[in-house]
Amino acid sequence: MLVEIQMPRMGQSMEEGTVIKWLVKEGDPIKKGDPLAEIETDKAVITFESSTDGTIKELVVNEGVVVPVGTTLSLIEDGKEGATKVTDTSTLKNVEKKEKSNNESVTPADSSTFNNNLPSKTSRANASPLAKRLAHEMGVDLLKVIGSRPGGMISKEDVLRFADQISKVPFASAETETKKNIPLTKMKLVIAERLTQSKQSIPHFYVTIDVDLESALKLRESLKRNGTEVTINDLIIRGAVLALQEFQNLNSTFYENQVIQHSHVDMAIAVSVNEGLITPVIKGCDQFSLVELAQKTKAMVDRARSGALSGEDIDVGTFTISNLGMFGVKEFTAIINPPQVAILAIGRVQQLPVFDSNGNLKSAQIVNLTISADHRATDGVEAAKFLQRVKVLLEDGFALL
Repeated sequence: MLVEIQMPRMGQSMEEGTVIKWLVKEGDPIKKGDPLAEIETDKAVITFESSTDGTIKELVVNEGVVVPVGTTLSLIEDGKEGATKVTDTSTLKNVEKKEKSNNESVTPADSSTFNNNLPSKTSRANASPLAKRLAHEMGVDLLKVIGSRPGGMISKEDVLRFADQISKVPFASAETETKKNIPLTKMKLVIAERLTQSKQSIPHFYVTIDVDLESALKLRESLKRNGTEVTINDLIIRGAVLALQEFQNLNSTFYENQVIQHSHVDMAIAVSVNEGLITPVIKGCDQFSLVELAQKTKAMVDRARSGALSGEDIDVGTFTISNLGMFGVKEFTAIINPPQVAILAIGRVQQLPVFDSNGNLKSAQIVNLTISADHRATDGVEAAKFLQRVKVLLEDGFALL
């Protein structure tokens, strides 16, 4: 019987996507998990995999077409008996052919129905979701941009190129001056938009605590001697995960004046890549041991830096950790990643003189942890108790196992 493969929702904010490239052709055999197509969302380009075994019967949506989530992309004959009601795709194809010739929207319906937050000058153009959002943020009229993709579709690169061209206006100056206009990348524009929204709408407050990592570092060395690599970041992530299970208000999202507590910890970890900063998510961190969490964190960071993140990787997390310690930063405050209600900032480990419980001076490995929290969802006392719990776990060390 025929199986419909639909445009997936890869992340809670995704409303539409673009088939950038089909990785199969009609008549090809395919197995579950095989790469099917490259799909562009407003965040990234993701390799979409087949959900079933079978043979490619029909590729319904052409490359370069923007369609809403849930639209049928392809039909796969799985060889099983049974009758399946398949969506009529003839209307979609007719709309594609008609609108392509006019160089307008190639979506199966009026694009304003799923782009009603964008000006008409962007929603009526034949452009990818990334290009539409970028044009909206930069004030670019997409109807004036020439698309370089199949069917004349406009990509984010076309928008950036157009913006760069129109920005090269000569300025009268008494002195000879060299100026360079550098349009922000899509990723940096998204970051700017989200962080501006966060600072303007969320009442941030900040709490900092010092943690002695002597015991945690001993645990790290013990694991290393047994062939297991665990970073300081892994140790702190593990401590935060354990503490969040006790302070669930901090493992929450804020939505429509409600605090929605989550039963699992889906940890978003800030990762620096060439294009900027992204926060891929490790889901269900509370289900993993320290060693398992370290392995999953390393694999996720490697995927992020190689451009191989999946749709699940870029979903919304329940808490975020950001570490600038490797850059020598002693302490900093991070901006909350909405709709989350808290983010933990990690500074560098410093060797400092401290007094032990007997009043004797000793050398200690100290790290500063700062939590930024949403005062609508929590308060200073709860945030302080959370940090105290993280401190106890790290200073015990072996409690992290």
